[in-house]
Formats: sequence, structure tokens, C-alpha cells
Amino acid sequence: MSSEVAQSLERSVALAERLEALLLDESGALAARNAELLHQVIALKEAAAQELEAETQRQQHWIHEARLDFTPHGLQAFLARFENAPVLEAYWKRLRETLGRCERLNRDNADLIQRQRRRVDQSLRLLRGDDGVSTTYDPSGRTASAARSRTLSRA
Repeated sequence: MSSEVAQSLERSVALAERLEALLLDESGALAARNAELLHQVIALKEAAAQELEAETQRQQHWIHEARLDFTPHGLQAFLARFENAPVLEAYWKRLRETLGRCERLNRDNADLIQRQRRRVDQSLRLLRGDDGVSTTYDPSGRTASAARSRTLSRA
């Protein structure tokens, strides 16, 4: 079974590294605002994530069969049972590190998407004549929303 576990962890590492590369590609597509490339990368990213999830479920099954919890501690205890534990633990460490980088890249991409969305929303508001924050003062000095339209289409 140790060779199966090693192959599974090795496959998980390869899938996680593939996911990391795709997240970097996604960052590039977002920065370039290349919608076509972005759609392609997202499809590949989802496929890699599904494969990684399937491999993780396989590993989870083995750990539960060994009557251990599927936690970092449980996995560590599971790997320690094998003669090639140092090799397995090296794969596990590499997998955790790669998944950590994937998590950061995914968070960075989500932040970039949100910034771009805010820019688009702001541009649309301006085109409609609603800058969202503009106020004027009435003759008595009270604030009031600007009543007249400032749409660019009227210009």
C-alpha cells in the first residue's frame, strides 16, 4: 500500500503544481483583461481542482480505513506507519506548500477581480450621470443630491 500512497501523493503534488501554474495564467489573463484566455484558463483550473479533489477523497478513504481523522495530524500519523515515511512526508510537505501558494494566488486573483469590478461599476455610474457621491448645497446650506443629470450621452 505504501507505493499506492506515494503515487497518490505524487499525483496530488503534480495536480497542485498544475493548479498553481493555472492560477498564474489566470492572473495574467486578468491583468491583460483577456476574456477569451480567462475562460480557457478557468475551465482548465476547474478540471485540475476536480482531479485534485478526487485524489484527496481517495487519500481520505485510506486514512478513515486506518481509523484516523482526516486532519494534518491524522495524515502525519498515517504516513508514519510506512517504511518509506520520510519520502511520503516529503511529498506531504511539498503538497502543503504548493496548496498554500495556490490559496494566496487565488485570493490575489479574487482581489484583482473585485478591483476591476469596482472600476467598471464606477464607470457605468458616471456614464449614467450618477457619480454616487456627489452632493450640492441648497440655499440654506443643507446638503442635497445633485438633481440634474450629468450623463455623457447628453453631451
